[in-house]
Amino acid sequence: MTRPTDSNGHPGIADVRARSLIETMWGRRTHRVSSGVPKVAAGSMTYVSESEPQPLGELEEALLIAATGCTGLTMPDRPFADDEGNPVMAKPNLTMDGRTAGSPDNAQGTHFFLINDSGTYFLRKLPSLESGDPFDPGLLLSRAAEAKVKILDHRLDVAEGADMACAASDGRDHPVFGLWPLRLRHELRHAMVAEGIRKVDLWTARYRMTRVDFPLVETPAGPLDPFFNTNRPEDLAEAKRFAAM
Repeated sequence: MTRPTDSNGHPGIADVRARSLIETMWGRRTHRVSSGVPKVAAGSMTYVSESEPQPLGELEEALLIAATGCTGLTMPDRPFADDEGNPVMAKPNLTMDGRTAGSPDNAQGTHFFLINDSGTYFLRKLPSLESGDPFDPGLLLSRAAEAKVKILDHRLDVAEGADMACAASDGRDHPVFGLWPLRLRHELRHAMVAEGIRKVDLWTARYRMTRVDFPLVETPAGPLDPFFNTNRPEDLAEAKRFAAM
């Protein structure tokens, strides 16, 4: 039996168009472990797959990027006025982009990274489409290429035995940019609330950390740390020097 195709001749796009949203939501399945993953070490619940890995194709990946894109504004549950009656609903709420996969508290903008066999990518925000733009492979692929910013030539993985991972550059760790397991959320809250810890690296130092080194970016103004931060007046002057390139 021949699969139907859409006007662009792609059967996968035709399948997406034909499938009911209600049917998809009703019959959805959550795959917590990808097919073909070599091993998930979890003690007595360790899982070893006997299947071959099935990475997403280029168009499948593009469709995933589109499906997790911006859908409007995030409107968090916050008061309209403070205790003294002063209005607090203002400009910050107009800069929180909503996505199909939002933050757990619905009060923050969400950003995504994509990891595949070719590397690790940051997915930048793209301008919204016009209502008449076609839903076709060409547009999906071009917007996916525009959204992907490659930051590593390899997968971002947490080494076996490590509790968390963090970015590093120019000999310095950046624990704010990292992968923290949810199982440590209570320990983090205790450190902040009960112990009064405000420097996150004092907390992360308690755990086994794997570091992912990011190289300096070569620019006409000289090497630039990808995690450059402005804390002092001289840092601001340096930032202006790079911004003037």
